[in-house]
Amino acid sequence: QRHAHGIHFHGVWDWVGKHGAPEAMASDVKQQLDALPESIVALECTSVGVGVQWDERCHGEAPEAAVEGIRDLLLAISEKLVAAYAKVPLAAERVS
Repeated sequence: QRHAHGIHFHGVWDWVGKHGAPEAMASDVKQQLDALPESIVALECTSVGVGVQWDERCHGEAPEAAVEGIRDLLLAISEKLVAAYAKVPLAAERVS
């Protein structure tokens, strides 16, 4: 079970490595993290693109629908964050 702590970047999410969101973009990143289903356990955003780690739980939906939903989230996140973070690689994960 994951617990939110004040020491994390946002709820149960924290940064991996040395880079975090520039302060001016922190609220946008938090919004994108809030939109992720619980089955997404990590998000990475670099100049190459956006990726997620998914634990493959579908929470009652068909696997194809779950994958389509993740694809749609990745597209939405890409449009909003990739250009902004081209110079600052980001990686966040849910912490346990």
